[in-house]
Amino acid sequence: MRERVQQDMKAINEALRAAGGAAAGYSCKTVSWDDASRGTTASGGISCWGRNITDVRLAARDGTPLYVVRPDNWNEKLGVLPSSEIACVAADLAGATESAGSQGLRPVRLCDLLKNAGKVGAYAGLDADKDLYSAEADSKVSVRFQTTFLPVGSEAKSSLEFATEAYNYQTTDNNDPKNLLLLCTSQGVAMQTDGRGSQKLLLHKVQPGGAAIHRCWLEAEKSRHKVGGAQVESAAEKADALARNKATAAVIGTRAMGTRFNVLMTVQVPLKQKPPPQRRPRGFVSACGFGGDDGDGEDRCYPGSMKQSKGGSMKQSKGVVAQESKGVVAQQFKGVGGGGGAFGGAFCGGGARYAAASSNGTAQAARVSRGSVFDTNWGGLGNKNPLRAEGEHLTATIVFYNTISGGTPTPEDVLAAVQDMEELYAACTAQAGGATGQLADDNEALDFFKKPLEPEDVKVIAEKLAHDPPLPAVHNFDTFPSGMEQ
Repeated sequence: MRERVQQDMKAINEALRAAGGAAAGYSCKTVSWDDASRGTTASGGISCWGRNITDVRLAARDGTPLYVVRPDNWNEKLGVLPSSEIACVAADLAGATESAGSQGLRPVRLCDLLKNAGKVGAYAGLDADKDLYSAEADSKVSVRFQTTFLPVGSEAKSSLEFATEAYNYQTTDNNDPKNLLLLCTSQGVAMQTDGRGSQKLLLHKVQPGGAAIHRCWLEAEKSRHKVGGAQVESAAEKADALARNKATAAVIGTRAMGTRFNVLMTVQVPLKQKPPPQRRPRGFVSACGFGGDDGDGEDRCYPGSMKQSKGGSMKQSKGVVAQESKGVVAQQFKGVGGGGGAFGGAFCGGGARYAAASSNGTAQAARVSRGSVFDTNWGGLGNKNPLRAEGEHLTATIVFYNTISGGTPTPEDVLAAVQDMEELYAACTAQAGGATGQLADDNEALDFFKKPLEPEDVKVIAEKLAHDPPLPAVHNFDTFPSGMEQ
């Protein structure tokens, strides 16, 4: 399947470059910078680091690295909306206490979900009366849109199981996370937090009576719906999906998205952390195994082109922060990814076999549901009484999943997916209190997302990389060894 994925990426990138215009600003990324805040330099430039940064990879259950199609990681394109204009699907907030189940689900505003976070997260051990809403900070939520095409078999309802894996640079203790994470699909909300190293982000299902929490892979199933735009189901189609415990189309994400079942929205809720431990840095990781280059020069976890002058002054090339720091080496990195081998698993969902791709594949919107069980012994949240970090804003990463079979995505499908995202960014600007822009723009609407990068911020990241590096990827994970060279 790895060859199939590489062929898909090549076809997508070629289609985007050939189309030009706004489409040329998108490309396939195997490492996505799903940051909640980015740093700025003394001269006003954008750093690859920040006070709340997270690198995310996508991989199939069998470990095959996947990708997302998105704008530039470095000079990121973002929408801005108030939390009242973003919807999640959750249990009835008036009385339900089991969001990870499927009882009484309905669209709710993100602001209302945060006010009732204790009810939504009670299944994971969150204090029942917990309110994580911040009226001022949550008036501006950064929103990013991404899409992908996952390879499946040619049969109807073929599927692929997968998961995302995140590495947050500010979290070194499972009990002291930088972010509470809301994983939102049309089947409900799963709560977890950042943690040590890289973390799989999985969906949850609460067994009757709340006796056990099952963490589940995500499943992308082929549907009959086209790429791009909302999904409007027939009554028979919806009934069939419900009978099979699959996702159905619902209002989720931004108002302009309409009803969809091909969405995974991850909301990062910044939390107050303990003061960082005063440890002497052990130096820096020269090459973090979480990924390596993703092909576009935007990985964040290997050393940047650093020049050091006398007195400990660290200078970076254009576009990268320059830090003054004695005693702490202020070094920049450009990317962490997940490493397919960390995912494990014996096979892909659906049992499909993957031949080498030819041209003119068939693409459809994917039905994103809870897949098979990953484990049954999850202990819930490590910090059951989290506090919001004052003045720090939410970010919502909205990914649209499509399936592809019988070949690579056609230029028409690729451009339909990108046009959908472009229209959704434009709709943010049209919404009251909304905006759209790129980080390097002189745009006051995005100022909340950018904070001056201080030496202490750099030290925290350095400590994370030195003491809590991501797990290394397994090279040639899908090839039986032929013997060691002497």
